[in-house]
Amino acid sequence: MKLPGWVAFVVIAGLSPFVCFAEIYQWVDDNGRVHYSDQKPEHAHLEIEPPPISIYRMETPDIEDDSAAREARNEARLAEKKTQRIKNEYRSAEAEKKAERCKAARFGYRNAQAGFPRSGRVEDLRRYRASLDKLNNKIKKFCY
Repeated sequence: MKLPGWVAFVVIAGLSPFVCFAEIYQWVDDNGRVHYSDQKPEHAHLEIEPPPISIYRMETPDIEDDSAAREARNEARLAEKKTQRIKNEYRSAEAEKKAERCKAARFGYRNAQAGFPRSGRVEDLRRYRASLDKLNNKIKKFCY
């Protein structure tokens, strides 16, 4: 009778934990070499326990913290937060100013374009071009 593959897998998987619980022995020979084996050495008088798998040690916090030191840390933390908040407020105010100046420069540029000199004199055209260049520089400064 042939067993289906999944039945054989279940049987093997069910028996596999028993194979994993083998004891491990460690000993040092006369030359100073460390040996590991699953069989007890012939010359061993004492049974050696395997080292623990997990070596995690929980560290407990120091509950008896000096309250003055804690207060000083809290004050320093609050001062740092305050300076960071002030810096952020300053940056946002500067960004708002820059946005307003950008808006004003673009508005001025549009108005200056509408005021093209109709006289056609070279001196008027130069003045007009110089004013557009100044507004262009303002746009570059505040908008980019």
